[in-house]
Amino acid sequence: YYNTINTFILNRINAKNSRTWILKLKDIDQNYDYYRDVLCSEFELSPVINKARYYSLKHGMVNKGLKTKKWEQWNTKEKNEFDYYTSSFTERIGKIKTSGL
Repeated sequence: YYNTINTFILNRINAKNSRTWILKLKDIDQNYDYYRDVLCSEFELSPVINKARYYSLKHGMVNKGLKTKKWEQWNTKEKNEFDYYTSSFTERIGKIKTSGL
């Protein structure tokens, strides 16, 4: 599922003729200046939240309370299968130049 849906999305992005922004969460995670100076400026938006509110959002994320990660419980066969089925997409996504800093 992971590989199929993400490859579909990436193919749709690549097929567009218009300018596309690709953002990886790690580029904007806890980076208020990027939000304010780059994203808001590029899209001609006014920042709607202040720095304190922006930084507080991470603490309210849906998955914040998860103590265990399911993939950590996978056996070797399950991990190898996941790597096998997602490796082509993982390689492609790793080569994308993002709009990040």
